[in-house]
Amino acid sequence: MVPLEVIRYIKEKWNFSKKPQVVVMDTHGKIVHTNAIHMMCIWRSQAYPFSTVQEQLMWEKTSWSIDLLVDDLEPNMFTCLQEGRHICLYGGEDIEWIRKFTTIAKDKAREASIILVLLYVGRSNPNEKVEAIIETIHTENLSRTLEWNLIWYFWMRLKSMWQSKREMPKSKNVMSDPIIEGITEMQSYGSIE
Repeated sequence: MVPLEVIRYIKEKWNFSKKPQVVVMDTHGKIVHTNAIHMMCIWRSQAYPFSTVQEQLMWEKTSWSIDLLVDDLEPNMFTCLQEGRHICLYGGEDIEWIRKFTTIAKDKAREASIILVLLYVGRSNPNEKVEAIIETIHTENLSRTLEWNLIWYFWMRLKSMWQSKREMPKSKNVMSDPIIEGITEMQSYGSIE
């Protein structure tokens, strides 16, 4: 049984609620981050050592881009970007809308003589319907998709980005931050029915 003093300390000092968090201590036992779980979701091992100083450094060299959003969730995306292709992320649960959208987007890209890569990212709370849509998209060759088991991770990473940026000391005016603006806009799309 954990003593009540320890529980109170964890709740008060580490702001623990019911969500998982990763508290990081250095080799001397000093707490260097009270919740590095967001860093781990966003940058994985690239963010090591997981400290608040390192988190600040990671954000300073990060900009709002498709690289940040997709990361390596879609294996060929980096190659597409290197080749100068245009990337369009889209989602939703209406397969008829998806069929129309992908057809129009491909037609417009052809008219403009650009190479467009469409990537389906589902929605923030994926369900069986999203899984069926992915299958239809593949069967009908409408576009690329994130794998079913990575859609939730894509949206969770967005939430982690939001939390991480919001908790940064220099994030006093978060609404003028282009990354926060982008995350907010993406999250609003993820919850639209």
